[in-house]
This record gives sequence, C-alpha cells and structure tokens, in this order.
Amino acid sequence: MTVRTDIIVGIVFSKYDEVAGPDAFYWVPGELTRETLSVVSSKTLNMLSGDEHSIPKELEIVTFPPIDLKGMIKFVQIKDSSKRGGFVNASITMLFNDKDASIFYKYRAEFSQPFDEFSGTVIDLEQSKASARDYLEKFTRFSGRINQIIKDLFEKEVGLKDMVEFPETDEGAIRYKTYKFKVIVIGDPEVGKTSLILRYTDNAFRRTYITTLGVTVTGKNLTYSDRKVKFALWDIAGQTKFQRTRRHFYEGAHGVIIVFDLTRPESFENVGKWYDDVKQSIKHELPGIILGNKADFVNNIKVSSEKIEIMAQKLRLGYIETSALEGKNVNEAFLYLAAILVNKGKEVLEELGEP
Repeated sequence: MTVRTDIIVGIVFSKYDEVAGPDAFYWVPGELTRETLSVVSSKTLNMLSGDEHSIPKELEIVTFPPIDLKGMIKFVQIKDSSKRGGFVNASITMLFNDKDASIFYKYRAEFSQPFDEFSGTVIDLEQSKASARDYLEKFTRFSGRINQIIKDLFEKEVGLKDMVEFPETDEGAIRYKTYKFKVIVIGDPEVGKTSLILRYTDNAFRRTYITTLGVTVTGKNLTYSDRKVKFALWDIAGQTKFQRTRRHFYEGAHGVIIVFDLTRPESFENVGKWYDDVKQSIKHELPGIILGNKADFVNNIKVSSEKIEIMAQKLRLGYIETSALEGKNVNEAFLYLAAILVNKGKEVLEELGEP
C-alpha cells in the first residue's frame, strides 16, 4: 500500500480586518477558490467573537458544510499596537476532505507541535512585514512537514500493524463458529461517531470511504466466548444532504448503534428520529445500543439518566455512556453488542475446523 499525497487540500491564513472583517490573507495552493477562502476565514474568525482577549490553545477540528471540507485550526493573536486592543485575531486552517478526517481526529496530538511552531513563524512574518516570497517559502515548508508526518503515521499504522485477524489461542482443538455482522452507526453530526469507531478499531488509514454518498466502512474482528465475530461498522454521515442515500446503507444491517452527545440535548432528542428513519428501511427487529458520548465532560452533561433510560426502554435498546477521548466503556460497548448479536444467532457464515 502507498500513502496518498493529496490529503491536504490547502492551508489558509486568515486575519480579522477592522474594516473588511474576516479575510483570507495568504493561502496555498494558489488555486483555492474565493468561496473556499471566504467560508474558511468567516467561520474560523467568527468563532473568536465571544471573548476577544483569549483564544483556544488547542487545535480545533471543524466542518465547513458550504464547501464540503473539514479543517484543523490553530488560532493566533498577533500584537499590533495600531489596532484596537493591541492585537489582531488570526487563524491558520489546514483543509482536508471528510474521507480523511479520521487521520486528524485520531492523531490530533501529533500535529500540535508543528502548528505551534508554525504559528510562531506566521507571527514573525507578520511583524517583519515579510514579502510574498517569504510567505510562500514558509507555507510550502510547513505543508511538506505535515505531509511527512502523515507519511510516517501511515507507515507506522499500516506497515507495523498486526495483520492477524484474530488473536492466537492455545485452544487449538476448539471449533470456532464465525459470525459476520453489519452494524450501522448513526446519529447527529459532530456527536463523535467517527471518534468512537477510531478508538475501538485503532484504524485511521485502512478504511473504505464512499465520498459522494457519505459512508465510511471499517472492519473489526474480535473473539467473544467461543465465537469469532467480524464487525463491518458503517459510519453513516448525519448531514441532511445524505438523507436519501443513507437509507440504502441501512439495508442488510444486523445491528444498530445510535450515538448522541451528552452535552447537547438536541442530539438526544433526535435519537428517536434516527431510529424511526432506520425502521422505514428495516422492518424486522434490529438489536442495538444507544451510546451517550462525551461522558468526560462531567460538568457539561445536560441529559438526565432518567430521560435516557425511558428512551432506551421505549426503543428496546441497551444504553452505555462512553468517552471517545478517554476510551471509557468503548470496548465494553462493542463487546456488549457482539454478545447481543451472537446470542441471537444472526448470520452464521461458516464453521472453521481450525481457530
């Protein structure tokens, strides 16, 4: 397998101008469209409008729906005594397609130092009134560094990854049954579906993504009791524009995972709507679980346990609180689902003579 070199769509440096407002000041490659530049500068800098005296220190990952891209953002404040407050708010945004988002969600920490260092470089360029050639050199060098990091991560994950489908066992005489289950993972955008799957499968690169239809398929094999289980996890996009196409991906599902964000009550209220959406395509009983994600945000949880239990009972689904960030209950949730599906005896594909 060879690593792709087209993962980074572009890098945009935006500044807030007191007259023009959010504006893209420099970008690579030069052929990025005006719409792309406008959407990126407006959204990133408007994110700072709440508190003009402080900016997020950590890298942010956001979605830009009008241009069908995502971005990793580093916010910057540039000292300028001629401006109100003595500084200018700015942002450095690295753009990529949704199909590659898993890389940046999983390896966010790997990009933190390069972005910190590059933000210092950009500040120096601004304060020294550098030429366009200087900007081009620095931005090109940064882009090359990011691509090298991605290449190294690819080689580490794919080249060194254990390729054995199931862990070895000393129980060589045992005859294993192998089950294969298609599991659809649904829920509102930005609730953490992709992050949960990444945490469980530990697999950012080796995924199948159907770009135009909004679905990512990731495989995961495990052993449950005396059964081998092959999961095909279908991470289905929650955006409205995929409403028609995603229903085709429900067909043939053996189980469902509905994810909501414990800090966003509206995402919980939509759990029932997601289940009804699935049931329009699947008439038979569909076992599954509801996952309340972002349990690590203890002080920001806004959905009561009582409401969740009522919803779970109504839909006849299990419920588990998870944290994709910390890994809390992630493995347990998928093992719980495997137990449900195996015990129901769904889709036995083959019986192996050897484990």
